[in-house]
Amino acid sequence: MTFQPKPSNDQRERMIAEAAYFRAERRGFTAGDAVRDWCEAEAEIDGHLRRIEHAECTARIEEAL
Repeated sequence: MTFQPKPSNDQRERMIAEAAYFRAERRGFTAGDAVRDWCEAEAEIDGHLRRIEHAECTARIEEAL
């Protein structure tokens, strides 16, 4: 398994910004709250990153066994 490096803070922030943009786009950029879009996108991206990190950690342990 190839392990991915953890994204830098700048990369993480760009991923969150992109996810927040797509949230606003899905609702047609109307009646929205940019702060809420950002917070929801941040939770989504951080959740994905945690799952990737967990999977990689599990794979390392399994390889070591």
